[in-house]
Order: sequence, then C-alpha cells, then structure tokens
Amino acid sequence: MARKDINWTESALDELYEILNFYTIRNKSTTYSESLLYEIDKRISLISIHTKLGHFSDMEGVRILPVRGLGIIYKEASTVIHILSIWDFRQDPNHRIDQLTD
Repeated sequence: MARKDINWTESALDELYEILNFYTIRNKSTTYSESLLYEIDKRISLISIHTKLGHFSDMEGVRILPVRGLGIIYKEASTVIHILSIWDFRQDPNHRIDQLTD
C-alpha cells in the first residue's frame, strides 16, 4: 500500500499543542506529553498507510481513530490525509462538530 501524505489543519495543530501543554503543566513534566505525542504520531503513521483504520463519524467521509482518550479526526483525499482535529472525548460533542463544519 502506498503511504499518503499528512496535512494538519491549523486548528488540529493548535488543539494538539493545547493538549500537550495542559499535561505538561498539570504533571510538571513533559514525560506524559512526549509519550502521548509518540502514540499520536504512531497512529497517524498507521492512518497514512491504512486509511480506513478509524471508525466512521456522523460527518460524511470523516473518521475517528482513538488514542488514550483522544480522537484523531481525519478525512481521506486522493493523495493526502487531512488531520482535522485532535479531540478530547470529554469535550461536548456538539462543540466539536460545530468547529469542524465552520
């Protein structure tokens, strides 16, 4: 299988930064944040090869792949995977969907 390129939306990168920063401040250490980032990178690498790995969402063509209480929300295009969001499952789902459809 051919590996697809990964394209992060600005909002997904912002969300990832906020999540990692939260855990760094809360834990007073970067250890957990680094481990979480490693797991997210690993899952995205898998998505780039196995594009149908995630579960379908309520939005057409959008999939969600869980990792440690977070969801990698992505959409496949012909040659690229768009990372739309890194969603903490504890967030209000209506809030998340509104952000993705704007």
